[in-house]
Amino acid sequence: MSANEPLLEVRHLTTEFALTQGVVHAVQDVSFAIAPGEVLGIVGESGCGKSVTALSLMRLVAAPGRIVAGEVLLRANGQMHDLLQLTPAELGKIRGNQLAMIFQDPMTSLNPVLTVGFQIVEPLKIHRGLNDQQAQDAAVELLEQVGIPEAKRRLKQYPHQFSGGMRQRVMIAIALACSPKLIIADEPTTALDVTIQAQILDLLRELNEKAGTSVIIITHDLGVVAEMANQVAVMYAGRIVEHGSVETIFEKPSHPYTIALMASIPELGGTADRLATIEGAPPALLGDLPPGCPFEPRCLARVERCAVESPALQPIGPGHTVACWVAQAGGR
Repeated sequence: MSANEPLLEVRHLTTEFALTQGVVHAVQDVSFAIAPGEVLGIVGESGCGKSVTALSLMRLVAAPGRIVAGEVLLRANGQMHDLLQLTPAELGKIRGNQLAMIFQDPMTSLNPVLTVGFQIVEPLKIHRGLNDQQAQDAAVELLEQVGIPEAKRRLKQYPHQFSGGMRQRVMIAIALACSPKLIIADEPTTALDVTIQAQILDLLRELNEKAGTSVIIITHDLGVVAEMANQVAVMYAGRIVEHGSVETIFEKPSHPYTIALMASIPELGGTADRLATIEGAPPALLGDLPPGCPFEPRCLARVERCAVESPALQPIGPGHTVACWVAQAGGR
């Protein structure tokens, strides 16, 4: 595969939740691509659609949620497959094999009534065709790879016998089991202390650098993105509002929301008495949405057009796209 060919291409992905109170527009017209060996960071406030986007890519959105539009094209075996059109049997050959996910909460993502060993061995036997002994040996190697001591003994233990950080390592081991081409890491360092966070990020970085595995890392921590990512997608109210290289986004942020996020990061040795905040709250995505830009009520740079017409994602520089009337007019 050429480095210029996308490994994953997402086109106009739209996911909704039909509730009794109305329809929640969780993900709206999201498009991006990721190349082999690339790391994409998806950032934004809680509730902006990051995790639902990840679950949509894996086709794991549970009822009452449903994917109503879009394409999720993954290159496997020299061909692009639209994951949204595959049968469950076809998807089962790709999910967990070519495409894997590290879920947000290791405390609840592992099955509490099955041993850790069983949960690692299962994909090895299904996707790689290993026998019992080969799968056990491979599982031991995987646990050692992610830094779990006494791996052979711990295969027989249950999730409740592991700490939060160790459970996250087990989740990574399961994701690595079949050497996938792409790993989606949804808030992989949530609720972990800073030392364990650093170790988890080191594992993902090593995987990316040594095995050439592409990574989508979903987080609200801009420091993680700066350390890990090649490109960044900023989400707000279910949409991507800015996309570009990590250098561009951190050095020349153009969307007022991205600028506000950057301003909220404390500076090392800074003298400010208070951190900068974004006034107001994200809009409710329930029912009919206002016609304008979703960030307009909180935006300090808004103009009249922002309240009546929603901007599309448009290029304002090489590899840099923004959904903002002011930025597109050269005001940022």
